[in-house]
Amino acid sequence: MANDAYPGDRADDKVDTLEFTSVRIHELALQRWLYQSFPIQDGAYPTPVVFATPKDAHSEFARLFKAGNNPFAYLLKATDSRGNPVYNPHPSNVFYPLLNVKRLNWRYRASQSYAYHRNRRIYYPTAEQHAGQVVLNDLANAASTMMPSAWDFRFQIDYFCKNPQTMSTFVNRLQRKLWAGGGTPQMFIIARYPFPHGPQYLRMFLESDIDNVTQEGDNENNQELRVSFVVCIEGYAVDFKTVFSPVLWEIGLAKERVPLAQDDLDRYFDFNATFAGLDDVRVGQTNPAIDSRPGLPPAN
Repeated sequence: MANDAYPGDRADDKVDTLEFTSVRIHELALQRWLYQSFPIQDGAYPTPVVFATPKDAHSEFARLFKAGNNPFAYLLKATDSRGNPVYNPHPSNVFYPLLNVKRLNWRYRASQSYAYHRNRRIYYPTAEQHAGQVVLNDLANAASTMMPSAWDFRFQIDYFCKNPQTMSTFVNRLQRKLWAGGGTPQMFIIARYPFPHGPQYLRMFLESDIDNVTQEGDNENNQELRVSFVVCIEGYAVDFKTVFSPVLWEIGLAKERVPLAQDDLDRYFDFNATFAGLDDVRVGQTNPAIDSRPGLPPAN
């Protein structure tokens, strides 16, 4: 839970909860892709993923593994070819393989950003109600938010293992996951934005070489192998400050651009009156275009 709040944020805004931050949304999308793409033991279990700096990856994994809500508890079921457990309940040594994700930066993408504009009809409040609770007048309001702003989310991913064959398998899977084409190696991952945006496919591409950054050691049998690369997710920061506004109710037609008298102005807000010069487009008894459509909810 974030402690800082921007001035003017309403108490019911979702921006101060971790799961609704744009950073976390794209981190979870990357984490799900890593879990699905790089399993261990012939696909039985996903390779554990931690978010830390490369030098702190093993200590962060050990900390999480010892926690009461251990996110890697499934690894306790993993066994070697002889049936012996691979992971102890509380490991004190370094365990392999391991994936580490380091947050690099967030780069604005002006070519696909629309945050200057407002989405004035992103959804109607009736979308959050049960069908039996919707009445005709509920259609008089619409939710609006600012359009998404486009950002590039860049991550450095490091893969640690002990066996050269394991490293070769990982690199081969990575190359196959990033579609080979005429341009940059890329693929599409799913980011789960909160309502009303929902799941969206985002482009993720390789922004660096796939580097072998293994450090030479004295004992090759105990050497740690490491592969490192950088990916970029073309994501979005969405607006959670939903504003509900009345939809278009009446249109006033005039021959000249002149100030309206108070009596004429009052008639615009007299929803029970219809007179010449006003075209009633609101949801009501005098709107044949709306009333002619099937499946409308009851008036009350």
